[in-house]
Amino acid sequence: MVWIFGVGIGLTLLFIFPKQMIILIFCVIVGLGIFWISVLYKDYKYAKKIESVVMLATFNDVRCTAEFPILINFINNNSETLLSINFNLGGYRDGYSAPNYNSAISYTSDRILASGQNYEACWNIPALKFGQQAVPAESLSWKATYSHATFGNPP
Repeated sequence: MVWIFGVGIGLTLLFIFPKQMIILIFCVIVGLGIFWISVLYKDYKYAKKIESVVMLATFNDVRCTAEFPILINFINNNSETLLSINFNLGGYRDGYSAPNYNSAISYTSDRILASGQNYEACWNIPALKFGQQAVPAESLSWKATYSHATFGNPP
């Protein structure tokens, strides 16, 4: 009900001081537009940063142990230092879009990677997704997808 009172005051001021209120409304609209554009630009820059970090996931029981058989190679192609990255891991059957194995919570790597560096680590197989049939992990295509990354100066 308070908003009705606010609209009433706004309309009263618009009729009493039309020139000043139109200028005020214009300034508010321009200010909101500038704010919205800055938010969109910030999101665009972050998306470009995170796209430049490559994660390649493969089943590799030669270089990894049986407990942690998924090898993920992180490559920082960004101009900034990667401080940490959160990601999800999924195992997909050929020809299917839903993963058989999917991490319910994000994995995190806090390995600091300067621009151009890469890092490999072995990770465990995530839990079998509800309703999916168990398939040998080596027969699946593994994919790591970003959920969040932090860039900046190392401590």
